[in-house]
Amino acid sequence: ALERLSDAQIAVFDKTGTITEGRPHVSGVTVLDGMSEREILRLAGAVEQRAGHLMARSTVEAARAAVGTLPMPQHVRESPGRGVAGDVDGHRVVIGARSFVLEQVGLDPSIVTALDRDSAGLRAFVAIDEALRAAVDYDDQVRPSAPVLLRRLPSLGVRRTLLLSGDNQRNADAVARLVGIGEGIGDLLP
Repeated sequence: ALERLSDAQIAVFDKTGTITEGRPHVSGVTVLDGMSEREILRLAGAVEQRAGHLMARSTVEAARAAVGTLPMPQHVRESPGRGVAGDVDGHRVVIGARSFVLEQVGLDPSIVTALDRDSAGLRAFVAIDEALRAAVDYDDQVRPSAPVLLRRLPSLGVRRTLLLSGDNQRNADAVARLVGIGEGIGDLLP
């Protein structure tokens, strides 16, 4: 396999943890109406305690910083790479990718699309009690070594580079451009 690798002309990279540091942090919360940012973080963070995704850990950290101890969720169901849903203090909480929240809550897609339009980064949507309440934005820094490695690939015979990501297509494209990868492919599942 290693001998054949010298003939490779295409290099494919996973974004999170390979091109980026793999330590996303909450960079902002866009609240729609009816609830405070603090309450949204408390409920979303409570549900995310039971999820395994890196963004979930970041949400939990932000929630604990905002409110301290988080309540324990009930009836939590995680869909890997998509999102998590559960009950917290009598509220049904869903947090995750656009498609997951739409599927779980049955929202009008135009509501989520309008909120998604202003983000080129990592974004999760939060629905509470069957209503879209917020979007949580995350930032994950590019590894300093990534652009250096990518500039060397053509001299090794690599003619095409691809970035694969579960992030939305705009973010996959933006990170690919930033580090010099030819094409970003987003909205992928694990």
